[in-house]
Amino acid sequence: MNRTRIVLSSLVALLLIIVGLLVQLGLLDRMPPEVEVRLPDGPLRQDVQLYALVWDQSPGVSSVTVQLDDRPPEAVPVRDGVVSWTLQTAGLDDGLHRLTVTGTDGAFAQNQGKATVLFESDNAFPTLEIATAGLVAVQGRTQCVLLRTAEPLASLTGAVFGKGRRFYEIAPGVWRALVGVEIRQETGHHAMTLEAVDVAGNVAKAEIPIRVEAGDFPAGGTIRLTRAQTEARRDTTNRDKTRKEREDAYRVRDDVQRWSAPMLRPVRGRRSSAFGRYRTYSDGHRSYHSGTDLANVTGTPVSASAAGIVRQAGWEHIFGNVVIVDHGQGVSTSYNHLSAVDVTVGQPVDRGDTVGEVGSTGQSTGPHLHWGLVVDGVAVDAEQWLDRTWSPEEFSQFIDLSQIEGGAIWDGAAALTDR
Repeated sequence: MNRTRIVLSSLVALLLIIVGLLVQLGLLDRMPPEVEVRLPDGPLRQDVQLYALVWDQSPGVSSVTVQLDDRPPEAVPVRDGVVSWTLQTAGLDDGLHRLTVTGTDGAFAQNQGKATVLFESDNAFPTLEIATAGLVAVQGRTQCVLLRTAEPLASLTGAVFGKGRRFYEIAPGVWRALVGVEIRQETGHHAMTLEAVDVAGNVAKAEIPIRVEAGDFPAGGTIRLTRAQTEARRDTTNRDKTRKEREDAYRVRDDVQRWSAPMLRPVRGRRSSAFGRYRTYSDGHRSYHSGTDLANVTGTPVSASAAGIVRQAGWEHIFGNVVIVDHGQGVSTSYNHLSAVDVTVGQPVDRGDTVGEVGSTGQSTGPHLHWGLVVDGVAVDAEQWLDRTWSPEEFSQFIDLSQIEGGAIWDGAAALTDR
């Protein structure tokens, strides 16, 4: 009897030791592992590195699987609780997908912890539509290139007439570049290149034809210069200084569109010389008129054509007293030959605010306002803006870039030179 009790006691003690050991090893644990999955923000494209943290204090993680949508789970290695796995999205349909990471511990119950994340796959390059009016440009005028896309873009850039162009998103999915066309720009077909990058990083590169038509510029007229004015025109040092000052003012890039209505004619009066008139000066020089002359008496108030920030205010060689107002996105107006300047550099102005007074300072033969408009560094006809704001509502017909005759579009894997 005593022997039986001793044996039973020994067995109980052994059992307790075994249970204690199993508990210590965590083999009787009922708590599942903790799982955390990390993916980059935003739509995913191509190969993406997935990181998951899978940890279990005891008895530890024995295996980890990754399941994509309804596909069979795939075993992946785990090291020190970290899982690193390459998610290949190129073979997935664009759109929403589900990814589940499951960690199993080493307990007898094989407890499982799961984490599920949703992500968007996007491997298609963005498609673009262009307003057909933007396919035709005219010498000396503003060309509006309006593009729209069905998906958000991270950036849109372009180049035409040998110069890079900035596009601004002016409405959801609508991008605009305003291009000043030189008076002397060669007519005929030119190539505009475009590069669109969506938020996932997919790139679309396109080349489309832009046709430039001849502008209608009046010819004739001779400007009689005084001896002092003739000498001033020969002063290359001050002329170069003025050119730099004006270029610096026009170069300031305000990404905010500050105009919201058609431009205001800055002063009432007879148009004494239209933009682009080809004139001869008494010193033999010939040139196209870079602005619009509006005649009125000295002292007549001159209004800002649109809201903006004053970038230049003061005396300039040839132009006399000058005010230059930046309206944002590469658009500026200038007011020249003023008898008085009523604003200072850096001052914000609203449409219709007085910026100066009509005069005949600088290279002028009588009281008038020389009203200029510069778009992306190019002088263009300001009167084109008297009934335009270049808003999306002004454009009705759009066409897919790939459907344009003479144009083409490629995905990011092909450069434009790879045709």
